[in-house]
Amino acid sequence: MTAHAEQAVESRNAYSWSRSVPLELFKAYVLPYTHFNERSEDWRSKFFEHLKPLLNDQMSLKDAATAVQQGVWTAFGEPKIHFKGNSTPEVLSPSDVFTKRYGSCTGLSIFLADALRSCGIPARIVGVAEWNQPEKGNHNWVEVWFEERWNKVDAGPGEQWNKVWFSALAQKAVEHSLSGIYSPITWLPSRANAVYRVTWADPQLELPAIELTALY
Repeated sequence: MTAHAEQAVESRNAYSWSRSVPLELFKAYVLPYTHFNERSEDWRSKFFEHLKPLLNDQMSLKDAATAVQQGVWTAFGEPKIHFKGNSTPEVLSPSDVFTKRYGSCTGLSIFLADALRSCGIPARIVGVAEWNQPEKGNHNWVEVWFEERWNKVDAGPGEQWNKVWFSALAQKAVEHSLSGIYSPITWLPSRANAVYRVTWADPQLELPAIELTALY
C-alpha cells in the first residue's frame, strides 16, 4: 500500500493535468488500487513507465485521458490486448491481462481504469449486474473525470468517449434494483448509498457503491 501511495503522488507531481485534479477526487479515484475482489498488485509503476511515451506535460486532462484510453492496448507490445468474452473471473487483475493479452468487460475495465489512475487521471468502474431485458446479461465499463464531469467509455480498443453500444439498455435501468447502474466505492464505504452485486463472483459479492442510474 505504501508503494501505491508513493507512486500515486509521483504521478501527480509529474504532470500538470494531475496536479489540477481536486484532492478529494485524487484520493477517491486515483489513489485506490483495487475495484472489486481482484488481487492487490503493484501495477502502478509498470503502467506509468510504459504509458509515459504517450504523454507530455502540455496536454489537457482530456488529452491525456484520450492518449491512455487509445494507446494502452498496444503499449505493451504484441499481441495487442483485446476483448474476449466469458473470461471473468479467470482473467481479472492487470497481471492476468498482461499474461493472457485479453479480458472480458470486467477485466479490461479494471485494466483501463488502473492505467488511467497510474497517470494521475481519475477513473472509476461502473456497471450493471443484470440488464433490464429478457436476455438479462451484465456489463462493466469505465468513467473518467475531465472537463468537470464524468465521461463514459467502453473498455477496449477503438472506443470513443460517451459513445457506447449500451445507451438504450442503460436507459431501461431500474433504480435500487439488480438492474440499476452502480459504481463500487470499496475504499470509501461511508459515501456509499447502494450495493453493487458482483454476480460473476462465487460466492456473489455485495460491494458498497454509489447509484448512478438516474444519470443514464
